[in-house]
Amino acid sequence: MRISTAYPQQFNINSMANQQAQLTNTQAKISSGQKYLTPSENPSAAAYTLGFNESISQTTQYQENIAAANQRLGLEETTLTNVTDTIQRLQELGLQGVSDSGNSTISRSAIAAEFDQLNDHLLSLANTRNANGEYIFAGTKSTTMPYSKVVADPNAPTTSTPAPAFTYAGSTAQRVIQIGVSRTISDGDTGAAVFGSTQDGQSIFDAIKNFSDELKADKPTLETLQRIDDAMVRVSTIHSNIGARQNALDRQKATNDDFILNTKTALSNVADLDMADAITKLNAQQTSLQAAQQSFAKVQGMSLFKYL
Repeated sequence: MRISTAYPQQFNINSMANQQAQLTNTQAKISSGQKYLTPSENPSAAAYTLGFNESISQTTQYQENIAAANQRLGLEETTLTNVTDTIQRLQELGLQGVSDSGNSTISRSAIAAEFDQLNDHLLSLANTRNANGEYIFAGTKSTTMPYSKVVADPNAPTTSTPAPAFTYAGSTAQRVIQIGVSRTISDGDTGAAVFGSTQDGQSIFDAIKNFSDELKADKPTLETLQRIDDAMVRVSTIHSNIGARQNALDRQKATNDDFILNTKTALSNVADLDMADAITKLNAQQTSLQAAQQSFAKVQGMSLFKYL
């Protein structure tokens, strides 16, 4: 078989083109820091990489949820501290109001006036909103103001049982948030749970108003004051539960941090380029390509006419 002089030339050209492609591929990997530029280089590694990235993204979202839940619970905790202080003041005034010693109608009217002011303050606390404009005590209906006063109908018949003077428009369902693969937690409490119903089905605001009315009529009762005391117990219980949920969030955050770190380590082992090895390979490819180019140039310059 006869081989034309063009064949070795084309062979050398093709060889240099392949070497150049390999060099370019190595340079691209060094630039990106990735072990594989396309899934076809290692389909198994590509599948692992996709799964690891999805897990990291999902867990990162859980961490953002935890941060949001902590902010919401922190605001609720601060608000309930103010609620507790307000109810304690109501209890002090209430005891003064029911005492027979030295309490005139005028002094009881003064106590009733402060009761009304404190009730308005408590109502504003129940309608607290966070930085996103959400009502923290509205449950799942976070865009709805939970509590409002009822406009009394002057033509309505009077009854022996006081009608509720305040309404709750929020949800009775707590809002829950995902903080782990199989873990959710409530990021707040409903107004119905915190301020909601006293023994007669009325809110704490109704109990305060009723006691104020009794003071104004100079007939305060321990029974009505007891309903305010019951509300205090309920608020204190919920207040303590917030701390338990915050501790749970901190523990889950630490668990998620460990998971993200371990997953990133596994992802690095699969997808990240060994830079030292790649640079060594790049230098060898450059040297090989340069040698091939120089050799080809010398062969191209050879001719019998130079020796004639």
